Amino acid sequence: MNSFHLALLFGGPSAERGISLNSARSVADHLEGYELVPIYYNLNKETFLIDRKHLYSNTPSDFDFKISSLGKALSESDLVEVLQSVSITFPVIHGAFGEGGELAAFLEKHNLPFVGSSSKASSVAFDKFDAAWLLEREGYFSPPSLLLEEQNEEDNLARVESFFQNNQLKRAILKPARSGSSIGVTEVHSPEHCLLAFNQMYSEKLDDRFVLEPFATGREFTVIVLQNPAGKAVALLPTEIEITDTTQALFDYRLKYLPTRQVAYHMPPRFSDDTVTTIQSQAEELFSTLDLRDVVRIDGWVLEDGNIWFSDFNLASGLEQNSFFFLQAAYLGWSHAEVLQYILHSACLRRGLPAPPMAGEKSSTAKEPVRVIFGGDSSERQVSLMSGSNVWLKLLKSERFAPTPHLLDTDGYIWNLPYAATLRHTVEEVGAACHQMLEEKERLEDYRIQISKNLTQDTPFELHPLLTPACTTLEDFLQDKTTVFLAIHGGIGENGELQDALSKANVPFTGSLTASARLCMDKYETGKALENCAKNGIFVAAKKKLDTRTLKRLSDEKLQKVWDSLVEELKSKTLIVKPLSDGCSSGIVRLAEEKDLNKYLQLLDSGKPRIAPGELTHVQSPVELPQKLPDFLLFETFIKSDRPVIKGNDLSWDSQSGWVEITVGVLGKRGEMKSLKPSITIAGGEILSLEEKFQGGTGVNITPPPEPWVKKEAWQKAQTKIEFVAQKLGINGFARIDAFLQIETGNILVIEANSIPGLTPSTVIYHQALAEDPSLPPTAFLELILDNRNFNSN
Repeated sequence: MNSFHLALLFGGPSAERGISLNSARSVADHLEGYELVPIYYNLNKETFLIDRKHLYSNTPSDFDFKISSLGKALSESDLVEVLQSVSITFPVIHGAFGEGGELAAFLEKHNLPFVGSSSKASSVAFDKFDAAWLLEREGYFSPPSLLLEEQNEEDNLARVESFFQNNQLKRAILKPARSGSSIGVTEVHSPEHCLLAFNQMYSEKLDDRFVLEPFATGREFTVIVLQNPAGKAVALLPTEIEITDTTQALFDYRLKYLPTRQVAYHMPPRFSDDTVTTIQSQAEELFSTLDLRDVVRIDGWVLEDGNIWFSDFNLASGLEQNSFFFLQAAYLGWSHAEVLQYILHSACLRRGLPAPPMAGEKSSTAKEPVRVIFGGDSSERQVSLMSGSNVWLKLLKSERFAPTPHLLDTDGYIWNLPYAATLRHTVEEVGAACHQMLEEKERLEDYRIQISKNLTQDTPFELHPLLTPACTTLEDFLQDKTTVFLAIHGGIGENGELQDALSKANVPFTGSLTASARLCMDKYETGKALENCAKNGIFVAAKKKLDTRTLKRLSDEKLQKVWDSLVEELKSKTLIVKPLSDGCSSGIVRLAEEKDLNKYLQLLDSGKPRIAPGELTHVQSPVELPQKLPDFLLFETFIKSDRPVIKGNDLSWDSQSGWVEITVGVLGKRGEMKSLKPSITIAGGEILSLEEKFQGGTGVNITPPPEPWVKKEAWQKAQTKIEFVAQKLGINGFARIDAFLQIETGNILVIEANSIPGLTPSTVIYHQALAEDPSLPPTAFLELILDNRNFNSN
């Protein structure tokens, strides 16, 4: 084990604490050779020394309620003692506590070396009003702004009215002065609207200082600035942010952290070289002017009048695997591990500390090659990109396998991807990045060389040339007999089509064979295969399959009759509807009445990418829709279940029916599948959303189900039943089975089986593998999936 000890501080009291956990997980993943000391700050800023495996939780709420048993509570003196024992401290806490100077002041008080800016510099740069005032004083462009601090209705209204009038505003932005760059940012259209938003956010204690400024029109960008060992600031290649959804005006929290076609990122940005150079040089100047250290992310705008405005300074840039930080580093030829090592190396040398040992890349010459394929054209293609890229990154650390990433694009072509192109948010963006890398190869190489001179001179680091993407057909892809790790959700990836092609071509692949994949994809046939298992304590919800186009042609009167018939036959006043053959979150909603069904049919055929909150009675968060109109819809009884509730650090249980939703991973060879420990899934609404299932920092999973509400005996009985289901469906390799658990008996009601479950960075199946005895870390778990692959059989 490396002698370099790194304390990793994460969590905190801000609304971005889930993103902080994502950042900590990413650092831990890519600095695997270092001795990490994870320290968690809860909502009350109490500290706990925790095991590294808990970093794979989806959100801090997964363990907040049981943190006293999972982690070691640290007093202030305990914390100082732990931090004095490590080589350096790396805070990845977002929001006012982590970025506004409070945490830095504590570390400075105890003379503890850390990565990041001083408390004095942080307090100025993080406060959006103070930073704007400093920019203007130093001669940089800064738009007019107004500070609101107290709930003085009459005075505030007069000041806001004057601000709107003096600047001839019809649109403006109100945002907390000391919060993350996506939290609380609100578009307002009048002084009255502004005060309403201000009073609400002030009452919610989002902040006590708010900034009002004109709505920016132009092109948005973000740029990472690193400090080299000599102390010089070096700006990387900026990323242009384009909001492609005309109904979405702001780059908000959801757009920033969930892959969606509502936003696109351009590398290099679609600016002139002179504009890029100006952004870089001014960002470097501001880094020095504000006396910042180590690494920051600066957001800004190239406005329509040509002015460049730096709007936000992020002292703790998000470090998710496909974040701007890693994306911009990858365009220099750096891996995740290399840029993290560079920051630590530079920070240690500037503080007179011994530099951390260089963790060398593992040779791939003796490893077995594996092609990881992801993407496709289903509604879950973006989750597939998250899964596949994460599998590839995890397997890069394997001693046994040498993975390469491959994208199946929406036109059916397969791209062999370079490192940088893989770190994108959408399948479409990856495809566009491949074309852009081919078209602008010389320009990108010029930027890479120019930036690398300032970063790596007199250091042991080097930047690697960018590799070129290559495109091929599926037919040519099948000529290669190298093993394929399937990470395509929905469509061709789970309906048996790709499995059939790989089998016929004698290409080894992971997961289930053709017949099983096809069976699991068809939710109606899955139910039929299990309908005679009641004697084994295995049930399925009552189901009805109907032709979508026939339903669409019905008059309102006839559709009402269909609804009444469904309610009577399925014995349920409200119904679950889902596309017959699509991913586990796509188009699944609860319908309350015939009007909901009518509206749902309209939405399916509208071309809209998602159902917005409020469009249907029970839709509380966006629901992704299938790419094309499904041939059949499946209607099911709505199962009323118990609702575990987490508030702060407390877990309570709202008993409703004695059933609770669980999700269970299975692993092994066909006929010998073993169940992992179940997880209880806690939805914010009636149905688990795409975010709650796959986006780190949202959704809550508890593994295993908590006592005293669910007895161990009950969920262990459920494990045996889940294994029976896996055998009945012919599942091989790995899968995830969603069900309801009857907490008194251990009986289960199966919802569906996912033959290629999500493998995103914080997905629940990793929690379950880590909960095994002995614990199964993510890379080892993926290696087992490969060990159970299919060889030349159909």
